[in-house]
Amino acid sequence: MAISSTPAGAEIYLDQEFVGNTPSSLDVTAGTHSISVKKPGFQDWSREMSFQGGAITLSAELVPGSVAAPQPVRLSQRSASVVVGTPPGWIGVAAQPATTDGAVVTAVFPDGPGAKAGLKVGDIIQSVNGTTVKDDFETAIATYKPGTNIVVGFMRGAWASVKLVTVGQSPL
Repeated sequence: MAISSTPAGAEIYLDQEFVGNTPSSLDVTAGTHSISVKKPGFQDWSREMSFQGGAITLSAELVPGSVAAPQPVRLSQRSASVVVGTPPGWIGVAAQPATTDGAVVTAVFPDGPGAKAGLKVGDIIQSVNGTTVKDDFETAIATYKPGTNIVVGFMRGAWASVKLVTVGQSPL
C-alpha cells in the first residue's frame, strides 16, 4: 500500500502501531486493518479497510483542527482495481539529497542489502544503473523488484566506486 497525505510528513499508524511517515509504501497483509494518519494541528484521518492483497494507493487530505472528522478516501486511478503486485524494492539505506546531484547516505540497516554490498554512512550515491540520482533516492530504489541486481555508483571521500547491490524487501 502506498499512502500519502496533504500536508506531507504525517505519522502513519497501522492497527494502532506507528509504521512511518507520509509518503510511504507499506506491506499490508490481507484482512481488515485500521489505518490512521496524524499530524499535529490537523484532524486525525482514520479508516477501517479490508485488503485482499495487491497494490493500493491512499491519499489522506488532512484538515486543520484537532477534532477527528470523517474525510473522503481517494484511490488513485491505477489502484482503483486491485492488482497483484510485487513489494517495493529496498536496499536498507536511508539518504538525503546532496548539495549537488546525488544522495548522502545517512543510515545503513545492519545486514541489509546495502550493508552487505559495503555501502557506508557518508557515501554520496551518484547513480543507480547508470542513471544520475537527482531527488528522492529511496523512491527510485522502490521501483526495482526485490531480487534485482543494481549497480550503485558512489563517492567515498575522493574515491569513486561502484557496488553491485541485490534489491531486497523491507522487513518493516
